[in-house]
Amino acid sequence: MSEPLDPVSVFTFASPHPQAALKAVEDLLDRSGGELAGLRLRPTGQLVETTLRVAGLADRAADALGERLASRAGGLGAARRAREAARMTWPSNEPDRKPWLFLIEMDRGTDALLRTLGAFPARSAEVTRLALSDGGATTRLEVEVMGLDDHRADHLRRRLMESVVVRSVATGWRG
Repeated sequence: MSEPLDPVSVFTFASPHPQAALKAVEDLLDRSGGELAGLRLRPTGQLVETTLRVAGLADRAADALGERLASRAGGLGAARRAREAARMTWPSNEPDRKPWLFLIEMDRGTDALLRTLGAFPARSAEVTRLALSDGGATTRLEVEVMGLDDHRADHLRRRLMESVVVRSVATGWRG
C-alpha cells in the first residue's frame, strides 16, 4: 500500500506589480518553512494575479499565512487558501472547465474594483481574462473565469449583486 500524499496549500492573490507579488511569495516561504510546489504569475491588466502552491504546511500555519498574505499582498488583499492532495488526477476531481463570462456594471473607483474582483478568488474561480471600460458614472468590467460549475457560477453572480458597488451582473458561458 502506498504512502498518503501530503496536502498542498494553494494561495491566490492580486498585486499591483510583479515585484510586489514576488516579495509576498518570498516572505510567505521564509516564514512558513513550507516547500514551493508551484508558482504562477498572470498579468491581468494593471494587476498581477499570483497562484502559489506550498507543500508541507500544517493547517493552522497555512491559515495564519493566508491571513498574513491577504493583509499584505501589495495592498490588494484578495487571498484564498485551499487544500488539495498533491498529484491528484482523477477526472471526477477536475473542476468544470467551461469558461464563464461575467459582465458587471459597477460604481467607478479603485475601491469598487477591488471589492468586485475579491469575490472571484474567494469562490475559487480562476480568472483568465479581465477587461475594464469607463462608462461615465459607472465602470463596466468583463471577467472570464474557469473552474466553476453552474451552481457556483450562479452563487457568485448572486454574491456580486449583493455588493453595494455593483449595479448589474450578467453571466454566460462559451461552449
